[in-house]
Amino acid sequence: MNPDLQRIINYMENVLSMEIYALELRYFKDKDGMEILVPNVHGGKKKPPKPLPTWNWDRFIEDAKKKVDAATLATLQKLYEFSLQLGRVDFGKGRTYGTFRVWLPYKNDEIKLYVITSTGKGNWFGFKSMVGKQVDKGLISEYVKQLKSLGFKLDEKKHVEAYPTFETAILNQEEKFSEFKKYTNELKEKLLSRS
Repeated sequence: MNPDLQRIINYMENVLSMEIYALELRYFKDKDGMEILVPNVHGGKKKPPKPLPTWNWDRFIEDAKKKVDAATLATLQKLYEFSLQLGRVDFGKGRTYGTFRVWLPYKNDEIKLYVITSTGKGNWFGFKSMVGKQVDKGLISEYVKQLKSLGFKLDEKKHVEAYPTFETAILNQEEKFSEFKKYTNELKEKLLSRS
């Protein structure tokens, strides 16, 4: 058995969706002349990967309790409740931390507005995919300017066609969170009026 043969076996198993085995026989001879063949089987189906965890709100918030401070935890709770009022919410299938996504209706379809993580970091807006679904760039740019006024590190020229990230803690102040809700609800209304 060598690495090339192992790759061929793996490839054929994947392409043919069947188990393929290779039998390797190792030959040994001791000083008294006794000969032995030792079999070694290669190939066959590998163990399937562990299924991805199913996240839900309870699991998400339990994970967040281990990863964020109390103020950010409260903001995550408020973000989730607001998101449920805003649109459709579903959960990701990550192995190491939870995510929930917010979908808004748009032209007989849905657009992903943002993704929130249980770590409080690496949240992101789906502006690039919104542009891909023909959402007016000017509408996104206006929303980006509003978020920028709250302290989000965004650029209306650079981030309109990107997936900019942000930290949940930016919304820990009640005033900023209220403004975020207002701007996001306004965006939703504008999207609905253009559907």
